[in-house]
Amino acid sequence: ACYLHLGDAVAAARDATRAAKLDPKRAKAWYRLAAAELKRGRGASATRAADRAAKLDGSAATKRLLGRCKALATRQKNIIKGGLYDDKVEGASKNETAEETERRDAAKALARLREMARTAADVGGDAYFRDVEGVMARVRRARESC
Repeated sequence: ACYLHLGDAVAAARDATRAAKLDPKRAKAWYRLAAAELKRGRGASATRAADRAAKLDGSAATKRLLGRCKALATRQKNIIKGGLYDDKVEGASKNETAEETERRDAAKALARLREMARTAADVGGDAYFRDVEGVMARVRRARESC
C-alpha cells in the first residue's frame, strides 16, 4: 500500500503479487494488486485481480474498483478493434498547406501509436503493431518536410 501511495505502482504490484501467492484467499492482497495494476494502466490484469477480490470480499469499495478496472479494460480492447486510423481523417482547411496537413496527420498518428503502445504489454502487443510501418513512414515524411 505504501508503494502505491508513493507512486511506485510496479513495486506495489510486485508486493501485492507476493502477498496473493502467500495467501490466495486474502481479498486485501487481490484488491491491492488490482489497484496497482490499474495505476499501471493494465486493464485486463487489474480486472482479473479485482474480480478475485470481489469474489472473496464483495464490499462496495471492491465493486467500485472492479468497475474502474473493467472500464479501463474495455477502453483498451476498443483501441485494438479501432486500430490506428479509427478517427475520421479531417480534410485540409482552406488556410492549411499540404505540409501542415501532413504534420497534423503525422502528429495524430504518433499520438495514437503512443496510446496503443501503453496498453500493448497488458493486452498482447501484436495487434497494435500491424500498422506501425505506415505510421512511421508518415512520421518520417513529415520530419523530412520540416
